[in-house]
Amino acid sequence: MNTQLADPSRVLPLLEALPYIQRYAGQTFVIKYGGSAMEDESVVRNMLQDIVFLAAVGIRPVVIHGGGEGHYAADERGGCGCPVCERSSGDRFGFDRDR
Repeated sequence: MNTQLADPSRVLPLLEALPYIQRYAGQTFVIKYGGSAMEDESVVRNMLQDIVFLAAVGIRPVVIHGGGEGHYAADERGGCGCPVCERSSGDRFGFDRDR
C-alpha cells in the first residue's frame, strides 16, 4: 500500500479544497507568474506541480509572465521595445502593442 495516500496531512487539504475544485471545474484561471518566484527552483517546481494539479481536476490554467526586475533589466539590455508602465504602487508591467 502506498503510505503517501494514507497520510492524513496529504488528504485533509484535498478534502478542504474539494468544494472549490467542484465549483471551478471547467473554468479558466489566469496565473500571473514572475519576479522573485522564478528565482528559487523549489518554488518553481511547486508552482508547476500546482498548475498540473489544477489541470488534472478540470481547471484550465493559463500562465502569463508577471515581469520582475530581471525581466526589465534584460529588456533594457536587449531592447525588445515593449512599452513598460509604472503603477502608482511602484510595480511595473509591460505589454506588447501589436498583440
